[in-house]
Amino acid sequence: MLGLLREYLEWGGYPEVVLEQRLRRNILKEILDATIYRDVVERWKVSNLKAFRLLLHFLAKSSHTSATKLHKTMKSLGIDAGKGTIINYVEYLSDAMILFPLRAFEKSEKKKELLGFKPYFVDTGLLTVQGVSDMGRLLENLVFVELLKRGFEPNGDFFYYRTLSGREVDFLIPGKKSSFR
Repeated sequence: MLGLLREYLEWGGYPEVVLEQRLRRNILKEILDATIYRDVVERWKVSNLKAFRLLLHFLAKSSHTSATKLHKTMKSLGIDAGKGTIINYVEYLSDAMILFPLRAFEKSEKKKELLGFKPYFVDTGLLTVQGVSDMGRLLENLVFVELLKRGFEPNGDFFYYRTLSGREVDFLIPGKKSSFR
């Protein structure tokens, strides 16, 4: 049972990926490429593909980030992508349902922006093909996807929470008593 869980965490749940074990990595790369090109690049006329692909990689590798951090990282690597462009690219990925940026539970919109977001992908296999192998990160992403499947809306029904001491609660559903069965 644990072996099957590990396999699911690592490779995700796309049917073709589950059925074609020898071709998993290639199938996931094709899914990512097709989604990026059809749903993002063509639709939004993204011209800086290098910055876009690098941003996607940084988002996959990051358990928590912000537009400011991403902009600084890109700038340090000599990639010309303004903060506004990065914000737009994250929004495009979200619109294509590849990525879900989960915000902090905060009343202050300013503080919410300063705290950044936690990037989650629609399938853990997409993280694996971006080089993520940390089982904790993959499991957390899987829980996020399960909340989506149960009808919870990110940044509406659930958030992440950071305590005053800096500790973090991965998922907070405000005003809800536990109803998971």
